[in-house]
Amino acid sequence: MRSPPTAAPFAENRGMGIGAAVCLRRVVLRVDAGRIAFQHAGDGVTKLLSYAHAGSHFVFGDLANPGSQLGYFAFGVLSHRYFYRRVFRRTVLLGIMQIIIKILPG
Repeated sequence: MRSPPTAAPFAENRGMGIGAAVCLRRVVLRVDAGRIAFQHAGDGVTKLLSYAHAGSHFVFGDLANPGSQLGYFAFGVLSHRYFYRRVFRRTVLLGIMQIIIKILPG
């Protein structure tokens, strides 16, 4: 049986993660090209969400509308969560997420 991982490897990389976050913040806030790139990324995420909402509305009809409180939570919010879980699972299975994780620490 494998022993659980310790916190020591994460402590070594904490400074790199904070540094990457600071650099990313500066790119987004101070560089127009960075701001535009993240705006396009945000638009892509919004488009993905619209597909999830359209799918839940197609399957569940008026229950997925914002006017129905329980239906909106059950079929609108949870379907978005399920959709994103599937998207991220595919990125892991295809090896894309591993590449991103290797690139991020520098």
